[in-house]
Amino acid sequence: MKKIIIDNTGGGQRLDKFLSRYMPAAPKSTIHKLVRKKVIIVNERKTDASYILETGDVITLFLADDTIAKFVSQKAADVSGVIDIIYEDDHILFANKPANLLTQPDARAGDSLLGRVRAHCDSDVVFKPVAVNRIDRNTTGIAVFAKTVTAAQILSKIFHDRDVDKYYLAVICGELRDKKRLEGAHSKDEAKNKAEISGEGDKISITEVYPIGYSLKTDTTTARIKLITGHSHQIRAHMLSINHPIVGDPKYGRAGASPRATARRQLLHAHEIHFPKAWGALEYLRGQTFAAPIPADILKFTP
Repeated sequence: MKKIIIDNTGGGQRLDKFLSRYMPAAPKSTIHKLVRKKVIIVNERKTDASYILETGDVITLFLADDTIAKFVSQKAADVSGVIDIIYEDDHILFANKPANLLTQPDARAGDSLLGRVRAHCDSDVVFKPVAVNRIDRNTTGIAVFAKTVTAAQILSKIFHDRDVDKYYLAVICGELRDKKRLEGAHSKDEAKNKAEISGEGDKISITEVYPIGYSLKTDTTTARIKLITGHSHQIRAHMLSINHPIVGDPKYGRAGASPRATARRQLLHAHEIHFPKAWGALEYLRGQTFAAPIPADILKFTP
């Protein structure tokens, strides 16, 4: 038998959702059956799986310790590692993701920034941090994580409704003199894991590009890029579509690449996040801007 007392990180979510996070190896059908059969109860009484937990609620699991251990074990174990923390409080954590690291673990369950963040946070907290935005493996910069259910709900809505300003820095091939607002239909070949910008389609990508400076030596332009929408590989595909691919991009950088500019990765950096809107427990974010330091490989190209 095990008792779980709900603190402010667990309140506000459904019982079955909470149990799925607490026991990720347990099938959802099993969780519902255990609740229905009163093997799992809340506050000493039978409770529906859709019950919304409150701070102070006590969940009792009438299960053997080895059964609980089996259900709690995860296929993708959290991995300890270095985290460059930009900001952290009880609700959120912003980290500077390095190159060659996944934001979230893939099917091979290897190292990831999310795994490192979870290992960093209190292991006794039942709600494990979740990634709110995702950055490509070889793109660097600011990644946002929610540490509570409340924060996850608020941030998910902010990002979904585009009530957040996301700015990137990129080193692109060739000279770009004028500001550009790029719009086009976005599609992705999942088998090749490659996006394309075209003239027709329902999913529209919008990207604004602001040139900062041109280097004649490397034939590259450093640009500040604002994401209006946020589709997979959007910036990389958009820059290729105007024949100014990102330097070092192995997937979108072949056409139009500058022979005088080389890099070990695509020189794209999630530099700043600004919150024009925020509410509830995260109201303090309203008007705040968070920035990730510019990496050395991008600074090297900056005029």
